[in-house]
Amino acid sequence: MPIIHHLIVDHYGAFLGKHQGRLRVTRDKEVLAEAPVLHLQQVLITGKGVSVSADAIHACCTAGIPIHFLDGAGRPYAALYAAGLTGTILTRREQLLAYSDRRGVKLALAFAHGKIANQSGFLRYAAKYREEADTHVFQQLRDLADQVQNHLMQLQKLEGESADQVREQILSIEGRAAHVYWQALGLLIPRTMAGRGAKPRVPRTP
Repeated sequence: MPIIHHLIVDHYGAFLGKHQGRLRVTRDKEVLAEAPVLHLQQVLITGKGVSVSADAIHACCTAGIPIHFLDGAGRPYAALYAAGLTGTILTRREQLLAYSDRRGVKLALAFAHGKIANQSGFLRYAAKYREEADTHVFQQLRDLADQVQNHLMQLQKLEGESADQVREQILSIEGRAAHVYWQALGLLIPRTMAGRGAKPRVPRTP
C-alpha cells in the first residue's frame, strides 16, 4: 500500500470511512483509495456529495490530522481540528493579539522586506550572466535592482503600534517595488514568449 500524506476526496457521492487503522474512500462499494492514518498529514475534501463517518473524524482528530473542505474553485470554506489541541488554540490566540500590537508591525515589515530584498537579489543574479553578452541589459538590470533595493529604506522609516496603522504604507511601498521588478523582468523575457495576461486562479486539478 503506498504511503499517502495528503488524501484528496474529490469524487461525487464518495464515502470516507475508517477501516483497520486506515482511511478508506469508497463509492458504490468500490474502493477508490486507502491511506494509513499513521502517515497522513491532512485530508482534503473537494468533491460534492461526499459523506464522512464519525469514526473517520475521530481517527483524524486523535492523530492531529486536519480535515479541510474546499469548493470547486479550490477555496477553503471549512476545516475540522481536534478540540484538544491546546497548543494550536494558544497559537491562534497569540496571532490574534499580535495583530493589534507591535508584533504584527514587525512581522508585516519583515514579510515585505524579505520579498523586496529577494526581488533585488534576483535581478542582480540575472544581470551577472549578461555582463558580457549584453552590457546594455546588464546595466539596466543593475539600475533597476538598485531602485528596488531603495524601497527597503522606505520600509525602515515606517512606525506604528499595530499592523493596521502601517498596512497602506507597506502595500504602497511593496507595490512600487514590484512595478520596478516586473519592468526589469520584461528585459529578460523574449517578445516571442510574452503571454496574453493573467489567468483566473482556478485550479484545474486537486
